[in-house]
Amino acid sequence: MKYLHNSSFEKTKAELEEKGCSYSNAVLISITSLIRYDAGDKGKVIEYADKIDTSSQHLLGIINDVLDI
Repeated sequence: MKYLHNSSFEKTKAELEEKGCSYSNAVLISITSLIRYDAGDKGKVIEYADKIDTSSQHLLGIINDVLDI
């Protein structure tokens, strides 16, 4: 029974890790696309870079929490 629990746990953990990485990639790709579009507007580029940083830190925290489980 314990083996089944561990197997299920590892599967769930792997799925969460994959989804977290996929979501993180989608956020980063979409924001970097906006940066390319607004590359001439320094204020927008800084705003988008700040969003990338904030989102990345938040998602890294979530992924680390999942890995610590």
